[in-house]
Amino acid sequence: MLEIVHKLVGLSAKSCRFLSPKALGAAFLSLASIGSALAQTATITGLGANFTATALSRNGKLVVGQDTTNNVAAYWSNGVVTDLDLANNPGAVANSCNIDGSVIVGQYQNLPCLWEKNNSSVYAFVNLPLLSGTTAGMATLISADGTVIAGYCSGLPVVWTFGSVFAIPGTSSATVLNSISDDGSTIVCDLTGGYAANISEPNVGTNQHPGVISVAGLGQDIASTSVNPFFINHNNPENDVVGYEDIFCLTSDGSTQFGGSFDVYYQVYLGSNNRRSEFLYPNPETDGFWTVSNDLTNGSTPLGSLMDFEPHSCSADGAILAGSPMFPDVIQDMYGNPFVNDFSAGNAALVFGGTQQDLNKFLTAKGGATGWTLKSVATQAMSSDGSVILGSGTVANVTQNFITTISPAVSTLTISQSSFVGGTSSQGTVGLDYPAPVATIVKITSGNAAYVASTTATVDQGSMLGAFTLNTAAVPAATNVKVTASLGSTSVVATVTVLPKPTPAITGFYPSAGVIVGGNAATASVTLASAGSAGYVVKLASNSAVVTVPGTVTVPSGKTSVSFSLTSTPVTAVTKVVLTATLGTSTETTIVTVVPPSVSLVRVAPSPVKGGVSTKVAVYLNGKAPAGGFAVTVASSSSAATVPTTITVLAGATAANATVTTSAVTAATTVVVTAKTGSTSVETTMVVSP
Repeated sequence: MLEIVHKLVGLSAKSCRFLSPKALGAAFLSLASIGSALAQTATITGLGANFTATALSRNGKLVVGQDTTNNVAAYWSNGVVTDLDLANNPGAVANSCNIDGSVIVGQYQNLPCLWEKNNSSVYAFVNLPLLSGTTAGMATLISADGTVIAGYCSGLPVVWTFGSVFAIPGTSSATVLNSISDDGSTIVCDLTGGYAANISEPNVGTNQHPGVISVAGLGQDIASTSVNPFFINHNNPENDVVGYEDIFCLTSDGSTQFGGSFDVYYQVYLGSNNRRSEFLYPNPETDGFWTVSNDLTNGSTPLGSLMDFEPHSCSADGAILAGSPMFPDVIQDMYGNPFVNDFSAGNAALVFGGTQQDLNKFLTAKGGATGWTLKSVATQAMSSDGSVILGSGTVANVTQNFITTISPAVSTLTISQSSFVGGTSSQGTVGLDYPAPVATIVKITSGNAAYVASTTATVDQGSMLGAFTLNTAAVPAATNVKVTASLGSTSVVATVTVLPKPTPAITGFYPSAGVIVGGNAATASVTLASAGSAGYVVKLASNSAVVTVPGTVTVPSGKTSVSFSLTSTPVTAVTKVVLTATLGTSTETTIVTVVPPSVSLVRVAPSPVKGGVSTKVAVYLNGKAPAGGFAVTVASSSSAATVPTTITVLAGATAANATVTTSAVTAATTVVVTAKTGSTSVETTMVVSP
């Protein structure tokens, strides 16, 4: 069958073993909402035309490969290519390294070897043991923690662990080891063989299909498992299927693996004399991107709509993938009928957040790909956090490997409410255009700290979203405040409107007494449904000058009620007055009844008084006399004392007096003096003595 991936990278299956299986991956988020596109948040650094890279350390700081000028294993770090023992190791190649590059594995003179950095930061050369009965070999993979090395001895897949070498059961010289988990527990590979029972035509060959190798203990318990490819399409009436499947990369603990699968349909022969050609495009429901997780016996599961994408590497948690979209090459057979002859890779792409984007466009938008043309299969390896990618491309007409360093930029700022009441809180979310390599703090800065407090949002490692809470203070009027989310040189701005607290309703408006005597003082109170931090001003009004109220009254801050004074005017008749209190749209009324005054007291002094001598009688009102005065009727119970028929209290006064004339008596005589207004009467006694 066609070695699709090997053709795409221009390498044979054998030479492919020299490459690090870690392909470079990253995912794309739409840049439409990024408010900081001009900020440079990605860079590309060329590794030089004379350095061929094969692997990237998982911390993203060191690249291993070969110095083609000197034909020797070498590594690149901080812009410098350093040869590994040029004098003693001509022709050597470095294939992989551990997390920090302190251990590098490869091949020298057809033998497996490693270079280990000693205390003086010099790499020491060490040969790895060969499997019994073999004469050559190479080390192609090493786990990030350095506990397991994988490779070949005379073409047979092996692992080295704790200084010993072990054959991998279930594999053959045609097996290709693709990648190893960071903890060394899992290796993914291409196994030979296929599902021959599903292939009826003798000329279509056999399928390669993916395998998973488990490494446990001290290497004594190694097992390989064949993974049923998901791609088989039973919609073909003859069940003639040719496909290619691979698992290319896996998460740091090996629990999830990623790969690709594609269907190819060839001619169908119906009888010896009836030859016709049929063509079916790849089944869109099953072909393309897939993953294997945990239970290998149940086959694989496609991931969403990311079809026809072949992932070559991933971050430690699998949140970021790098690879290429795949497109069928359709040609015509000898009868003029179309069929899929092969698959071609599109431009290198990243996948994260469920979205696939062109790598070159993504880096260009982040200011980091100027002058570069990335190859269709340009991604080789990725750091654990996904921030560094190793790939290949062309700049100034020179093809070379590169590393690109990607920093996330703030892309979105969302606040759950565009307007909200001051003194309350609102929830917000910031979005990044790339998963955070570490827990990342995004500053949330307020343009008016008096009303909206600045804060921060934390985006967890591997995530693209972070939440925050905006706390606000009360405002006297609606206020627009700019809120800025910033990370490094990138920022996004949103505007929120902080509103004053809604005006509470008036729930009570009562005078201290429903009936008052004109001219007397009184009070009333207004009660609100809730208190305000700045207080509330309530408007007051009266429909009659008989009772006057202040134009406004203020309910103090933190209070729900306030009392105030009423001023009344003396009246000659009962008068009903309507009072109104208004706050915002809330209005309440109350009625105060103002009545004329009435006599409250009558007094005669001096008493007793000798008959024939005059004295004084005084009447008192419970309020001020109205304009024109107020008459009080007076009567005496005996002719011994003569009183005026009425006594008039002058306007504004509350009392008046008159003369009482007495007559001579032979014995002390008690006289009752009565004062009356309307239905109210009061009396007093006086004594006329002989």
